[in-house]
Amino acid sequence: GRGGSIWGYLTKTICVLPKQKLSIQSHNHRSEHWVVLEGRALVIKDGKESTQGIGYLDDGTMIVIEDGKKFIGEEIFIIVTSVLQTSAGRMIFAKPKEN
Repeated sequence: GRGGSIWGYLTKTICVLPKQKLSIQSHNHRSEHWVVLEGRALVIKDGKESTQGIGYLDDGTMIVIEDGKKFIGEEIFIIVTSVLQTSAGRMIFAKPKEN
């Protein structure tokens, strides 16, 4: 992976192959925060807003895809725009990645 520094924090970028998993371990002397920036999602239904599409991760996390309704039934590349933690779980907001 590529390493770097942002705002004084050490960063590392890794690539995870499709359908593969990471082994996440805890550390006593530092904390780690993982952020997914982009990936693929299967759009399975329409959302509450007229242009949204909805997909789910294997763990049940909902992905709300802006302008995703037109891709229902397709697997598309997405870019994560935000992540919301609620009392019911985590929601990921994304948009289709432009070619």
